[in-house]
Amino acid sequence: MKKLFKSVLDALFCRKNKLNNNTPEPAYLSHQIRPSSSKDVEVKRVNADRCQRILNYWLDTELFDLPECPIFDKNKLLSVPADKFAENWGQEAEKKYKSGKLKISKDSRLLVMFQCHRAGYIAKNDERHPNYKIPRTYLVAQAMIPRWDEVRNSIVWSRSEEDQDLIINLATIRTLYRRCRPSAAANMSLSDWVKARMENIESMLNTGLAQDDEDTPLDTEELQRRIITINRELAGQFWPDDQAREYMLQQCQPIESGFQDDKFDQPVRLGDGGVTFRWRFCYYPDGSESQQLGPFFVDDLERIIARVEKEGTQGMSEPLQAYLLGKKEQIEIGNAVNQGKFFWPLTNGLIYGRWPEKPQHGLCLLQTVAVNVARKAKDNPVVAVNGPPGTGKTTLLKDIIADKFVARTLRLKELSKDEGWVTKEEVTKAVMQYSMVVASSNNKAVENISKELPSLAKLPNDFAGSTRHFRELASKGDWGLFCAVLGNSSNRKAFKPLLKKLREHMNNV
Repeated sequence: MKKLFKSVLDALFCRKNKLNNNTPEPAYLSHQIRPSSSKDVEVKRVNADRCQRILNYWLDTELFDLPECPIFDKNKLLSVPADKFAENWGQEAEKKYKSGKLKISKDSRLLVMFQCHRAGYIAKNDERHPNYKIPRTYLVAQAMIPRWDEVRNSIVWSRSEEDQDLIINLATIRTLYRRCRPSAAANMSLSDWVKARMENIESMLNTGLAQDDEDTPLDTEELQRRIITINRELAGQFWPDDQAREYMLQQCQPIESGFQDDKFDQPVRLGDGGVTFRWRFCYYPDGSESQQLGPFFVDDLERIIARVEKEGTQGMSEPLQAYLLGKKEQIEIGNAVNQGKFFWPLTNGLIYGRWPEKPQHGLCLLQTVAVNVARKAKDNPVVAVNGPPGTGKTTLLKDIIADKFVARTLRLKELSKDEGWVTKEEVTKAVMQYSMVVASSNNKAVENISKELPSLAKLPNDFAGSTRHFRELASKGDWGLFCAVLGNSSNRKAFKPLLKKLREHMNNV
């Protein structure tokens, strides 16, 4: 549920720029127009169809992270055809290393790119623009770590096990599933198919590039033999049957036009009926620059799409409905002069709390409007606040947080009158109802506000001494335990001990 909530937030607030131009902007002072029971059923069907198309577009975007095969790089890091591997990394490389012309460090990586080709499957012929240029890419890339072996007096290799050093072309997996689904994927969802391919490929590379034993590292000659074997095995993973092979043979071209007539750079039919391309490699002395973030929300998007197919727009949350369907009635806020009747209902809400920072400065008119509108979540499931830096967006956000914090405290105070109240379902519901997730496409922005909110230095002296919100568990320099800084793995790892202390504290209450 938490992952789904994060996914919806990301979809609502971080991916607006990826929707097509026909998607209307959300307006925070307008009323959602929903089909009533008396309206034609066709309206509901049209709305559901529109939502499905947008959600599928998001799903395609989530899986479309095309890795680019380096050909002409500014740093002169050119990928090299496979037939140059033994020449480049045999005796020639050893001579260069001994003379100091070849740099090898703990960060050096040799990126081996399997199945290099021009990705004609990205768009069908009738979808291509006259200026469309087919991208050069690869299906799988694995980084190898070089090391100079003093005993053998030569270069030896090991497979990098770091996540960023294995790249799988998700666009190819997605395209095969959508346009030429292999028989093995007949009863699998797209996310299951992607997950299975990634697991199989990682297992294949881990096994195929493993050392026979600790005392026998891979030399260049042995590495080349194993790469050739893996290249053919990978083709079987991506092109497991005749239908997939024929499709990819038609859609893929040699990566360099100069090799169009070279039979060695063309797809090769193997004796067992399989197909393989040549592979290429690229050396990065200071670490590989190629990486792929991977899909984060495939499962969530597929789940939402399935619910829309089954239940129509009612299968989505109100915020998601409001965002996808847009607003037909929009209200523009004009000049405040002689507009008392307009602004009065938008500014007279009783706000439970204010953030204790610079209390001598109140919110301006439009900030107050935004806070009042945002408090009415049922009427305004999506609220968009726009403005250049320094106009008070973070300030009004803090007041919204303060309002929710006080509202939650009042609700918990009511529930705490009963014995054993902490374990009741109503308490969990109240905590979740008034909690907030701060998400952004900019990690730094989230990190800044998560550090700023509990900062003791941000509070005036009048308030700093009276804060007691789990202060004994808070980090040094914080007035209390207010934010859970999550996101990346290091943040989550750092939060686990704190969570353990919090549970122990609550058990002792």
